[in-house]
Amino acid sequence: MECFVSGLPCQRLPDLNMKWGVTMDTNAPLISIITPVYQVNPYLAEFFDSISAQSCDNFELILIDDGSTVGSLEACKTFAKSAAYVRHIDQGRKGVSPTRNRGIKAA
Repeated sequence: MECFVSGLPCQRLPDLNMKWGVTMDTNAPLISIITPVYQVNPYLAEFFDSISAQSCDNFELILIDDGSTVGSLEACKTFAKSAAYVRHIDQGRKGVSPTRNRGIKAA
């Protein structure tokens, strides 16, 4: 299997990381998809279907709800329960930049 980003075989990625002085947790997902969620309930079903249809299986989806009030929180919780690769974080309304930063820290 090749890495999507570099095109190199996945087993070579730790070698590249060691060359740059970075260690890689081989049990961690290769890709983290960080998704801030705020008032987007009408689009979530299509988003979840698209994510579920991906052929790559070495990823995690981190959903950070930024204080939604229109059902987005409930939809995210339901999806997180249905798929092992999904993590959901609930926070109060803080804005998109702090929300993304929270996702980066969680990854």
